[in-house]
Formats: sequence, structure tokens, C-alpha cells
Amino acid sequence: MTPSENDTMCYWRVRDADRFYQEFARLNLPLDGIPRLTAPVDQPWGMREFTLVDPSGNLVRVGHDLNADAAYVPPEQS
Repeated sequence: MTPSENDTMCYWRVRDADRFYQEFARLNLPLDGIPRLTAPVDQPWGMREFTLVDPSGNLVRVGHDLNADAAYVPPEQS
């Protein structure tokens, strides 16, 4: 598959998108093209998100709830 024609994506819901962004920022990826990394932004739907596109063109959107009280937190695994 040609990376620019790939329409695969997934969403990672995390506790702190900014922290994840800082980890990915160390890769010094460009803001456009493939691969790429965009900065975190507060979205009108109540999430803070950034996007990562890997070398194969897969889109990974990473975000956390802006309202921490309403955020889904999975139960602890024993």
C-alpha cells in the first residue's frame, strides 16, 4: 500500500495527551507529510488531541478528556 493512500486510523484515549506528545516530539517529525506529528489542541467536542502519522500512513489520534471528572478510566486490573 502506498502510504499517502492509506486511510487506516485508530484513537488512543490516554490520561495525559500532552505527556504522550512530549515523548513523540523527541522524534523531531515534521508537521506535514508522512510521517508527521501535530501539536495538541483543545477540540470543541471536549478532548485535547494530537495526531501522529507513521511512515506507513497510519493515522493515530491521541487524546484525553478536558473534563477530568467525566473522563472514562478503566478499572484496575488485578
